[in-house]
Order: sequence, then structure tokens, then C-alpha cells
Amino acid sequence: MLINNQDQPEEIYSIVVEEASILAALYTGPEITIKVANKLMLKAWDKDESIIGKTIREANPEGEGQPFFNYLDTVYRTGGATPGGDFLKKFR
Repeated sequence: MLINNQDQPEEIYSIVVEEASILAALYTGPEITIKVANKLMLKAWDKDESIIGKTIREANPEGEGQPFFNYLDTVYRTGGATPGGDFLKKFR
């Protein structure tokens, strides 16, 4: 989940992300800063809570060169969706 609308309180999204039964994270700003990531997402990334507050690139340098970062940049810039099923992103 990427927030680009400052009128929507982050607290609401944080609760939704933390309680989600699917992989979920909350990113903000043009640098795609990780505000919240649920336990399932952290496990998928093979990371711990220390990545909270870092940019997605800082937290997952092993993902550089994969399309995932460009997709997030596009979603933030346009506010639209991107076809997430068209790629396989693996950070490990």
C-alpha cells in the first residue's frame, strides 16, 4: 500500500496492514519509505522490524536491478495500479 494522499491518516492504514492476513506493507513519499510491514511481509523479505523507517531500496538492496522498485515508483508518481502479477520479485 502506497500513500500519496496526505488527507488520509496513516494510523488507519497501519492498523489494516498489521492485521492483514496477506503480505502487506505501507510505504510513503517519493523515496518509498517503509512505514509499516506486517509479519508476513517481513518473513517474505527475510527481514526484521529494523527496516521500518528505511526506504525500500535501503531495506532491500538485493532487489536492485529488478522491476519491483520501478513499479513502486510508477505507482507513487501516477497514483495508478501496475500489473504486479507480471513479474516475480525475490529479495533473498
